[in-house]
Amino acid sequence: MPKIAKKFLIVGGAFVSLLAIALLVVNLYLQSEGVQSRIQVAAISALGAPIKTGGSIYTPWGGFVINAISVPNPTQTDENLLEADSLRIQFALMPLLQGRLLIKQVVLANPTLRATQDENHNWIVLIPPPPLQNIPITIPNGEKAGAGKSFQVTIESIRIQGAKATFVDTKGRVVMRLEKSDFVAKIHDDKTSSGVFDIGNLEIAEVLKPRRIGGPFTWDGKTLDMPEIQGGLGGGNIHGHFQLRTEAEPSFTLGMTISEAKLAYLTRDAGGKADGTSGQLNGQIDLTGSPRDTNALQGTASLSLDEAKLTPVDFLVQFGQMFGVDELQKLQLSEATSQFTIQDGRVNVDKVFLQSENLILTGTGTAEFSGDLDIDAALLVNKKLQRSLRAVMGKNFVKTEDPEFKKLEFSVTNTLANPKTDLLDKLVGARVGQDIGGLLQNFFRPPAPKKDKPKEEPKEEPKN
Repeated sequence: MPKIAKKFLIVGGAFVSLLAIALLVVNLYLQSEGVQSRIQVAAISALGAPIKTGGSIYTPWGGFVINAISVPNPTQTDENLLEADSLRIQFALMPLLQGRLLIKQVVLANPTLRATQDENHNWIVLIPPPPLQNIPITIPNGEKAGAGKSFQVTIESIRIQGAKATFVDTKGRVVMRLEKSDFVAKIHDDKTSSGVFDIGNLEIAEVLKPRRIGGPFTWDGKTLDMPEIQGGLGGGNIHGHFQLRTEAEPSFTLGMTISEAKLAYLTRDAGGKADGTSGQLNGQIDLTGSPRDTNALQGTASLSLDEAKLTPVDFLVQFGQMFGVDELQKLQLSEATSQFTIQDGRVNVDKVFLQSENLILTGTGTAEFSGDLDIDAALLVNKKLQRSLRAVMGKNFVKTEDPEFKKLEFSVTNTLANPKTDLLDKLVGARVGQDIGGLLQNFFRPPAPKKDKPKEEPKEEPKN
């Protein structure tokens, strides 16, 4: 072997040996009680809450990794507010040897957040502290209480990967769930942070399911601002802005525009049958309020449908089946608009107007956040449908300003999940006393087959 090659091998072997020794020394140093405490305090400062951890390990390419992160729920000791696979802290090595901890990035991997409401409807949720670049930390030396050495910990950026979150109200209902979420924030000298977020899947009240919601954000420990939210909903688009203020009296504002959302997609997302459903939904929602107090929520909303074909609510479908009105079983709308006002813990239905070729449906009333309904509605039919309904066109159908139409007023009550109506009562002119769904199920149930009488066995003749 040439001498120069031997020299390279000797130098290379020495370098590898020195690197191995250096890594061993660094690992021993990082595993020491003082440094462990310093890094854990830095992690607490980054997350904003006391944490429980599993084992830890250091590699030069991955940084310092703390496994099995959890943040206990202060109100329920048997559950955690946050759980995560790991917390990775990537830092500069030389400042650490000089007594400074310069963290280039904190990476929280696959966290699962659970937010719940207490009896006063306050949300118990982990909120990050104000972003500080320089965090003074004192590690006691064990000789005198309170004595020790101070270190400066600097955090430059924080990243959250693969986050999941679930928000559960006082009744145990999931009001919002998000998955496949990433957040990246840089921490600035002026004690603010800025970054971008991307939420892969979002589910609201198990009905609305937006996709790929993202945009920029800023956070200073008091105000979270998301000025340009973009994403998809039902094959269409949503654009909006959100701001949350977390001071003594927390509050928020939300503005959202929905455009060209496909009714078929929205119906499937809500768990309904989308067969024969088509058209697009457009809308605008503006809300202000407090995340603690539902009754403080205020705002407006307006929705409209374009070229819509859809199956109406069950009681109208069943009414159409009973009286042979095909148009009530599948609505093809030439106009569909609705307007709402939100205040005092309820949604005021200011206007619902649906018009097809031969009928009009209108409604006003209230819908509580609990799901309770109280809607005054009206069914207007033109002369063509009046002929189809001649058998039930009684005194409850009254004239309107338009001589082409007659109107039947009725109410819709109970809940969104199980609406009840007196529409059938008005038609038959008697108090039926049950919801239309149950009545029509009985009405259309086929009669039970008659049971054949058992054949009598022939009696045996007595033997002589």
